[in-house]
Amino acid sequence: MRLGDKRPSMLLNEMQRLGGMACSTQLLKTLWLQQLPVTTQSCLTMSTGTIEELARLADKISEIDQQRMIVNTVSESTTEILKTLVKEVNELKVAANRNDNRSRSLSTSKTSRSRSVSRARYGKWRMGENGYCFYHDNFGKKARKCVDPCEYTTSKGNQHEGN
Repeated sequence: MRLGDKRPSMLLNEMQRLGGMACSTQLLKTLWLQQLPVTTQSCLTMSTGTIEELARLADKISEIDQQRMIVNTVSESTTEILKTLVKEVNELKVAANRNDNRSRSLSTSKTSRSRSVSRARYGKWRMGENGYCFYHDNFGKKARKCVDPCEYTTSKGNQHEGN
């Protein structure tokens, strides 16, 4: 006979019913203990008392073991939940890094583009197509500054000196 999902006292009752008077109490106790889980066996071998008292004690031990198994079951599902949460957090980190890198590359490209445009404008303004510096090209005679090389000449025909 096996314990299965029965309580230890139920197993003992079945064994007593099947063995009847042909089986001694000591033999019944030994056979019954062999069918119990090892943890229950180790607790009961240290106990003294009648076989019925040991059966009640074995029932209490099995209740504690069942509660422990329920806790283990919960912890297994908790482990699965934790694995799922860790996976989702890692996916969020990857997405955040992607967004962060994308915004960095956009800000870098805007900065470099605006710098290159402003440098290009400055380069055009610095020397006009007529050979004048930015100031003479934009302000003509009213220019107060001049940047070399500038080919602007005053009305007298002399080349304008840079300020």
